[in-house]
Amino acid sequence: MKQFKLLLTTIILFSNFVFGQNAPKWKDFTNTTFSIQVPSNWQIDTNHVMGTLAIFYSPLEAANDRFKENVNVLVQKHQETSFTLEQYRTISEQQLGKMGVGVGINESELKEDQKGAYYHLVYTMTSGGVLLKIRSKAYLIKGAVFLITYTATFVDYEKYEKLAEQMFNSLQITAPKA
Repeated sequence: MKQFKLLLTTIILFSNFVFGQNAPKWKDFTNTTFSIQVPSNWQIDTNHVMGTLAIFYSPLEAANDRFKENVNVLVQKHQETSFTLEQYRTISEQQLGKMGVGVGINESELKEDQKGAYYHLVYTMTSGGVLLKIRSKAYLIKGAVFLITYTATFVDYEKYEKLAEQMFNSLQITAPKA
């Protein structure tokens, strides 16, 4: 009986620890092109850096943290009306091949989810001496490629992966830019 009580107490304490962890609070971000849910402690940059519509940055973990994991969204308009996701895939892989040292494609495939068909890409690369792991989804809508990308250091990728996945899943495309 004592062993049962000890086991029951251990289970209760463990479940309180696991389920009592602070889940992140979320906030909504909306503009004329898309909406997305973002962890409330993440910084939002809408300065269109490198053509992005928005970049969502994680907080730094320590004073020596050199990289803010992030999710960004951008839209790329194509002139060719018959442009396909397969063509986008080919172009993306060619561009990655020219990016230099440390680029490796982990996954590259066409998939489909509740939003429709998309191109899924996961790759690693070194930038500024930091090994990064990058995951993206590209949707082709009305002749525009709508791209959402998660970028993290290789060692911290899994730490933020579930948050990034929630952000990816919350994405609602309202209108591609013309």
